[in-house]
Amino acid sequence: MPTQNQTADMMSKAGSQTLLDNSTWTVGEKLLIDHSVNEQVTSATITYHIEYDAIAFDPNISKSKISDNLSKDLTDNQELVIPDNGLAYTYKSVSSDKSSISFDATVLANVVAKIDKKAVAKSVAHRSTGDAANIIESQYGAKSVDIKISPSWWMNRLPLLPEATVVEYGFDQSTSTPTATP
Repeated sequence: MPTQNQTADMMSKAGSQTLLDNSTWTVGEKLLIDHSVNEQVTSATITYHIEYDAIAFDPNISKSKISDNLSKDLTDNQELVIPDNGLAYTYKSVSSDKSSISFDATVLANVVAKIDKKAVAKSVAHRSTGDAANIIESQYGAKSVDIKISPSWWMNRLPLLPEATVVEYGFDQSTSTPTATP
């Protein structure tokens, strides 16, 4: 098993890729001594060199594949959202030719309503902020609404043109982060 420093070095070499825990193996070991056996010396240098291979992969590709598989049974008005900390991986095995790996992925995701931002903007165009908030809560199921008018001194009404309204939405991600168990 590599030391913490060796693992940190492998992680830095992996760059933006994910290095799976427990997915390293020894490729070669060398013991180098700068003098011959039975030679009388006042000092000697011994170098022990271990070479490791590790498995790293692009987490974005993995997240995309997992999302595609989990989303296939969703309806047209639903979407799957995996937060940045919503995936954890556990290494299982590598093929004998080292061309493929097997790992378990623990996924924490949310199935949310797919919202058409243009439709929201159109439904609240030229409404007061109170009316717009009520429409968003009743028609789109929002638990809370925060409307900001810019500039701040402008009247308490949304723009007449829907294109001038910026709609942003999120959802409660206060769930725990998944952990991989070996």
